[in-house]
Amino acid sequence: MDLNPKNIIIGSVGRLHKQKGYKYLIEAIRIIGSQTDNNNLQVIIAGDGPERMKLESTINQYNLKEKIKVTGWRTDASEIISILDIFVLPSLWEGTPNVILEAMAYGKPIISTNVGGVPELIENLKEGILVPPADSGELADKILWLAENRIKASEFGINARKKVKECFTIETMINETELIYQNSLNAGKS
Repeated sequence: MDLNPKNIIIGSVGRLHKQKGYKYLIEAIRIIGSQTDNNNLQVIIAGDGPERMKLESTINQYNLKEKIKVTGWRTDASEIISILDIFVLPSLWEGTPNVILEAMAYGKPIISTNVGGVPELIENLKEGILVPPADSGELADKILWLAENRIKASEFGINARKKVKECFTIETMINETELIYQNSLNAGKS
């Protein structure tokens, strides 16, 4: 799939496993195609795993081969994230996904399901948009909304990058860990 610079590039990077909910992203793109003539969206799903053949079959079934590309395993995941206009994480469950932090560090607006530790990383309508898991319709609505509201998308990206710099640098994490230890030691002295 050739990427057209005039298109809005949406994507995700991760293991192609049922947990990651990529089928809902594919269904969301199908819904968008059936609701609008908006043909300027392209999707990259970078990764490999047990769901790859099923996902590619669904893409073919929905006639979305021109819209959605599953790249397979990549060593350049950071480069993939860097070219995206919108990062999407449609997971059904998560811990605290590092890929969200990576996308935030690149200043990408994010649409993610509100699962696991994601709401601690992304404040809804500040660094991105949170949607319920397994809801292709809601995901489609939010993708379309963010694609049409480029100023808001830019704000989300700026806020995401700022939050990573303020809260998730190595220095910040070390300082917070030291503070936890200091508080524990001080509590033991009393």
